[in-house]
Amino acid sequence: VPVPDLRDDEEKISYQRGDVVVVPIPISSPTFGTGLVLGSAYFYGQTEEQKKVQPASVTGIAGSYTDNESYAYGIGHQSYWDENRWRFNGSVGYGDFKLSLLAPEESEQSRLNWVVKGTVLNASVSRRIIGKWYLGGLLRYLEVDQSIESIDEGDESVGFNLGDGIRVAGLGALIEYDNRDNPFNSYSGNSFKSEAVFNYTDEGSGEDYQTYSAAYRSYHSLSDDLVLAWEIEGCTRSGETPLWNACTVGLRGFATTDYLGESSASTQAEARWRFSRRWGVVAFAGVGYSEGLFSEAGEGDRVTSYGVGGRFMVLESQRINMRLDFAWSDNSEAVYLSVTEAF
Repeated sequence: VPVPDLRDDEEKISYQRGDVVVVPIPISSPTFGTGLVLGSAYFYGQTEEQKKVQPASVTGIAGSYTDNESYAYGIGHQSYWDENRWRFNGSVGYGDFKLSLLAPEESEQSRLNWVVKGTVLNASVSRRIIGKWYLGGLLRYLEVDQSIESIDEGDESVGFNLGDGIRVAGLGALIEYDNRDNPFNSYSGNSFKSEAVFNYTDEGSGEDYQTYSAAYRSYHSLSDDLVLAWEIEGCTRSGETPLWNACTVGLRGFATTDYLGESSASTQAEARWRFSRRWGVVAFAGVGYSEGLFSEAGEGDRVTSYGVGGRFMVLESQRINMRLDFAWSDNSEAVYLSVTEAF
């Protein structure tokens, strides 16, 4: 009987230890203000064979506080197993946010104070069905209180559920295509994800409603150090949707709360140049549309976005970047300081 030579399987059984990241992260955005996130992430170890076929699973925990007295904390986990046939994504957290809204046209004020606080739980499981296509289901639970200055809860003119205490359970389906080389900072590949969620509100806190979304992203290595990334995404809501679950325009250069609508679409492109092992710069531009806006106080339902930014890679093994972006839009400008790419 021949004796197996373990050296032939050395690559398969060798194991990479996990990576831990613990870092205080300054943050800045026009929606939440300027503050600090204290976060920790553990990327689970993999064999060399696993590294070839699936991303590393990761667990993260974080808490944040900003200068407008908003705060949040939570824990999340992403798992990949059975040679990337199965995927799990789950998170639970609590947030208390002091936000600012553009006021409806009939209001005497230009902006309104909006307080949103509550608990959010998300969980999804998907399985590869053919090639790089995945099919799965998702569960969401939200228990959220909100209050808006000078707006009555029963005001139907804005088209959204403005109830001060809303509990929602969501059940849905998702379909996804993913052949990216890295989920956190892709240099090549494509991804597509679409979700349909049926949301059931607790009796007395509003009507049931549905949410639909889709996003396609593409990444191209033009050279060893230059990547072109672009995306197109859309969103629509059906029924009396809570304002905090409205569609948004996923661009930079303005507060997210300025474009809360019943439907939205956007596209943007970004060129990413790594001029050294850890440092890089980017330039980006995009355009977005929104319909059924909470506020029509702006100049229309179309918004453009463009800007530049810098990158520093804080964890090379997973390509995790810290980013500083300067963005401009039609009527405003903004600075973003965060971790991981915008898309």
